[in-house]
Amino acid sequence: MSALPAWFSDMKNRGTLRVGDFADVMVYNMDELGLLYDKPQFATDFPGGERRLVQKPTGMRYILVNGALTFQDNECTGALPGKLLRSYDQIG
Repeated sequence: MSALPAWFSDMKNRGTLRVGDFADVMVYNMDELGLLYDKPQFATDFPGGERRLVQKPTGMRYILVNGALTFQDNECTGALPGKLLRSYDQIG
């Protein structure tokens, strides 16, 4: 599901699970997959107390970013191994 979009976008070393490539992996329990709230909730965690809508998942077992565990059982581990990708980051 991710190899074709990565290839089409000319994103190098992304979209497949291979040694040495960058990868984000989500492991979930299909029977528990869903949303925590019936409706999105407001959070005020932006600078200046600005509001934003949030919705939290259920059923997420693990999320790994570049090999580091970032979420376990829907809870953030505090690890921040990734970075924001912009189109110019992939040129070269």
